[in-house]
Amino acid sequence: MSPKPQKTRGGSDRNPTNWCMSILSTTTSDTDPTFIFDFEQPGEKYIFNAGQNTSRAFTQSKWGVIRTKGVFLTGIGEKRAAGLASLLMTFADAGPAFPRMDVMGPPGLKHLLASMRNFMYRESLPVVSTEVPFSEFKPNPIPKPIFKDWNITVYAIPIYPSGSGYVSSSHSNTNTSESSLKRKRSLADTAETSSPIKKQNTDGSIGEEDAPMSTAEQSSSSDSASLTSLLSSPSFSPAALPPSQAQEWRDMMVDVMFPASKTIGQKNKGKGKGPAPKESRRKDKWSYAAKDGNVDDYGRPQLISGYHAQLPRFTLAEILPSALSLSYLVIGPRIRGKFDGAKAEAMGVPRPLRKNIANGETVQFKRKKTTNTSSSSSATTEVEMETITVGPADLVEPSDPATAVLILDVPSPEHVPALFETFRGQNGYAKWTGWKEAGEDAMGETNAEAVKNETEPQEDFVLRTVIHLCGEGVWESKRYREFIAGFGEREDIHHILSSKSHLPDPLTFTSSGYHQLKLNQLDPDIFKVPKWRLKAEKNLGDDGDIPTPKNLTLMKPYMVIPMRPLGPPQRARWALENDRFHGYVGGEGTSESTVTDTAAISKESEATDEEVTAPEEKDETEALKTAITYNTSSLPEPSTLILKPRTAAAFAQGRAAVAAFSESAKMLETVQAMKGADVGIITLGTGSAVPGKYRNVSATVIQIPNHGNILLDCGEGTWGQLCRYFGTETSSLCTSSGPTENTASSSSSSPPTQNVYQFLRDLKCIYVSHVHADHHLGVAQLLAMRKKLHPAPTHPCYLVTLRPVHLYLRELSDLEDLGLVYGDEDASFNSNSNKNGVIPILSPALHWKQADSYVSGFWNVGGTEEWLDMARSRANAADMCRSLGLKSFFSVDVRHRTRCYGAVIRSEDGWSVVFSADTTPSDSLVYAQMAAQKAHSTVGQAITIGTRSNEGVQYSPYHFSARQPKIPHQIANYPSSSIANQSVRSDDSPFIVTAFDYANLTIGNMWKMQFYMAAIEQSYEEMLVEVGEQEEAEEEEREKLAKAGGSV
Repeated sequence: MSPKPQKTRGGSDRNPTNWCMSILSTTTSDTDPTFIFDFEQPGEKYIFNAGQNTSRAFTQSKWGVIRTKGVFLTGIGEKRAAGLASLLMTFADAGPAFPRMDVMGPPGLKHLLASMRNFMYRESLPVVSTEVPFSEFKPNPIPKPIFKDWNITVYAIPIYPSGSGYVSSSHSNTNTSESSLKRKRSLADTAETSSPIKKQNTDGSIGEEDAPMSTAEQSSSSDSASLTSLLSSPSFSPAALPPSQAQEWRDMMVDVMFPASKTIGQKNKGKGKGPAPKESRRKDKWSYAAKDGNVDDYGRPQLISGYHAQLPRFTLAEILPSALSLSYLVIGPRIRGKFDGAKAEAMGVPRPLRKNIANGETVQFKRKKTTNTSSSSSATTEVEMETITVGPADLVEPSDPATAVLILDVPSPEHVPALFETFRGQNGYAKWTGWKEAGEDAMGETNAEAVKNETEPQEDFVLRTVIHLCGEGVWESKRYREFIAGFGEREDIHHILSSKSHLPDPLTFTSSGYHQLKLNQLDPDIFKVPKWRLKAEKNLGDDGDIPTPKNLTLMKPYMVIPMRPLGPPQRARWALENDRFHGYVGGEGTSESTVTDTAAISKESEATDEEVTAPEEKDETEALKTAITYNTSSLPEPSTLILKPRTAAAFAQGRAAVAAFSESAKMLETVQAMKGADVGIITLGTGSAVPGKYRNVSATVIQIPNHGNILLDCGEGTWGQLCRYFGTETSSLCTSSGPTENTASSSSSSPPTQNVYQFLRDLKCIYVSHVHADHHLGVAQLLAMRKKLHPAPTHPCYLVTLRPVHLYLRELSDLEDLGLVYGDEDASFNSNSNKNGVIPILSPALHWKQADSYVSGFWNVGGTEEWLDMARSRANAADMCRSLGLKSFFSVDVRHRTRCYGAVIRSEDGWSVVFSADTTPSDSLVYAQMAAQKAHSTVGQAITIGTRSNEGVQYSPYHFSARQPKIPHQIANYPSSSIANQSVRSDDSPFIVTAFDYANLTIGNMWKMQFYMAAIEQSYEEMLVEVGEQEEAEEEEREKLAKAGGSV
């Protein structure tokens, strides 16, 4: 049954016109591929994959998230889903523009979403999750779509590694043992009838209607009743739930996280003629009502008993869920042909019925039929009524065939055989896409006829684009080349390749990078330019007798592939115009072909009427085969970056002030008294709440020579920041067990030439202050990368944080191995060693008061699991201190909206570091309005707290608004910040050091930053004018001044 046409916002019949596929990000050091399917009318979008820094990539681009209808994940590991949590938060913060948000992915998706419950709560965002069950990971001769609306039809193609027995009866042993795709239990759309037909959702999307319950479903309903009774039991433990109830439990958790989801099913209540679907019936069996009034960090009651307990284990037979992958066939809309109004007028079709015919309906109407009769005496005219049947074929020109995109996510060569199994002749995908295996003449007649009968509505489309997301070794694989050859040498298909070894690694966040270029001229040692590489590591050449496909293009960020009207892949003009970084270092220039992607630029972004430079018609394949394997992260010599006179003068004055002070008696006295001068302080991320163009979220590195590294907080994208800071040359990350070039000892003194993998080997402590997303969402990816190191590290990494963060990571480890070391109570799941695994430490156990037990009330630890044992944490902390050469490591409770701990780190060598995390000052201080809302200190308050501290003479505030690249005025106007005032500095006044992303500081050189502040401020002002952001920055500054300062 076809859905009825849906009205657009303008009131005209819905008939999507221009649309395109846009590449938001590709495989680089700090991003993974994310795609946007964007429809010009009515401006709706669909996002595929959400790797690290997806939200930040939107801020760097001119594309927005408004009117996104769904997110589709090809995997649930860190490469495909590390940015999902922040993306969902971005949707919610964008306002009430999302009546429904579908999130779809492979097994474990609901577990992934439910694991976010301790830090994700968005009342206004209705999330509907659909998980492809493990039972679907086998060849299916008659595939069914997992999603369909007016714009796209999406088929999920399961891809699994060979040799693991996936196509077997082992599917029944999983937590997702349902035999068909099922929507989220309490969020499914309400049925209008009880017949098993397609139905139209309120937003135009098409889902599977629920049929009357089968025996299995009745059993599941019984499980639900049993689960409801369990919730009232004092001894209820989610971990003990059987698989059938465990999945329902995860659904309940997601319902609490996104309360607006309940309204989706309620919109259609009362409209159905048959019984309510089973999912709605189950909804009434449990309630959100709070009984004890206990309130959590978000001000919510504890809505369900066991909400804060660990989720039931998510396990699949023989494999971690992160090893599974989904590929997608995305079919666009058919564009109806032109309606012949003149012919309709001649046929006498009533005007009210013409719209029905245009919308695909066949109508009947009566019209007058005139006949002439004659007799011998006279001629008469008789008028009769006749019934006329008119259909679309009579008045509507043939429609344009739909165009389609095939997204192939193949993580390893072991996944390639599954592609052959899926596309071989007995499967519908081969017929639809025209794929044919070498030596195959045609499908068997019986199977071909079955596929035709079952899939007739989707046969009429043309495959125009194939996206290749290739893991290590896949593109070089002969079998994968053979699979690609199955599409033939069609010149009308564009192949877009993402393969880390075959792509360059240009800088992603060029706004931040461009300003680092400027600051590098102020002090090249402190202001490091992020690492980049403009050439691929491997040659993109032919493999013997199997040539590369025609129209092969390397995937680049901000690339647009027009699907209607059809066009070749091209870069958006603004992407080149706004990229001043690569224009300076020798990257892409303005001579490249550009296109105005009106369908891809969101309604809130600027102009869509730019001129277009037509692309040169040529085959790029030969050009892509050039092999240059060296790293090009080097600046032009001599520098050609021109500073404006005022900025050049400010830089010169800052350097002169540093030189003068370094020769002063005060400096000599400071150096003699200084301990730990060579201890490194690297501020990787200095923004708050959300990432921005100029600042990523929180992360600070402490490098202790001859001992190792400490990471203080770890927001999303920290791994990418580390890669950009240290570089990835001479990678020791590989999948083989052979030797690697990078085998330095883990006790190295962290030389400047080390790469990111050596840094990861030397990482011995990760300290996370609290559970807010901007402080911990990067930990999982960092640990996943650490687990992949070969050879493995020779020492453990200690994770010091609160229970909610530990719990989140333990639950994620069900999906992807993070190297966590479990206690004896989890011995059956513990495959990681204390020698080099990740050892948990509870930060409340290290409280500076050293109490004998955890406190109650607001600061309670939050659980009773065995791994929360205080003695165990303290014993692990003692081992950590010995490993890092520390005298002590204490946590300090600080004031914030949630439980938050700072840290006091004291070394055996006499130096100390105090990490305040997010904190508000004492109640006696007056909160600025914005800081009170965000529960941070204002800049002025932070300085006051720092100057009253006895811990040292240098203070570095770093948690600034992500939108603000400028120095907050309280710091810029602080008495010791002015160069003119340096000669009269009080001996007791501290150095106030402003932190910036990628700042390479040591305890011994932090003082220089005080003399650079005026120069940095001038540089920012110059840059904002240059890039056209001055008015926006000035408006934000006025708002901050009106509210008594910016937040730290």
